[in-house]
Amino acid sequence: PESSTVQNPENILYEQPGKFEVVLQARNVAGEDVMVKDKYITVLDTTAYNMIITEIMYNPPETDTDSLEFIEIYNAGNEPVKLEGYYFYGIDFTFPEFEFLPGDFLIVASDAEAMMNTFGVNAFAFDGGFLDNNGELIEFYTPNGTLIDQVEYDDMEPWPEKADGNG
Repeated sequence: PESSTVQNPENILYEQPGKFEVVLQARNVAGEDVMVKDKYITVLDTTAYNMIITEIMYNPPETDTDSLEFIEIYNAGNEPVKLEGYYFYGIDFTFPEFEFLPGDFLIVASDAEAMMNTFGVNAFAFDGGFLDNNGELIEFYTPNGTLIDQVEYDDMEPWPEKADGNG
């Protein structure tokens, strides 16, 4: 409903993602008062789209910095995806407000500036953590915790030797 007169309204449905205001209006014989909370309710797009982890660099060919570590994802779907709130497990990163277009790739890297300087590509920077040079499980989730994709990598067979420190 657009409005309600009950103390705890139920079955409120937002048909589109976005940030919405809440208006509290109180009336009695003494008068009326209104309180507005702008962007008080955030509705995230939590549909799991066809996005996949396409590439990782877990032990780049550099000395003692690992500034070129990255995870690349691809939007293989037919619709743009609002990525705000989507997150990775394995590194510390949650997407800010960003629209991921169909057919596009994007990179989340340990050092966004190093990615631009070395490869000439824009990247989001990890909030923390790193890709373990010995291997680990990387998982990609929607804001509500639905697993979209995962990859477990290792520095032993069947993973190629060149991936472990040679790019």
